[in-house]
Amino acid sequence: MTSAARRQLAEIITKLPGVIKNQMQLASEFQFPPPTIPPIPELDPPQLDVRQIGLFVSHT
Repeated sequence: MTSAARRQLAEIITKLPGVIKNQMQLASEFQFPPPTIPPIPELDPPQLDVRQIGLFVSHT
């Protein structure tokens, strides 16, 4: 996609009603659905991200 096409698409998306425009708005306005909402069957269950696990070495 060309940079002009990306810019045009960004402008179109920005004009859509209800679209969160920045991180501050995301932090203040986005609400996660309650846990009573059933999972979306088309999505795989969450996976453990092993990159976020620290390595603990015991020197005993």
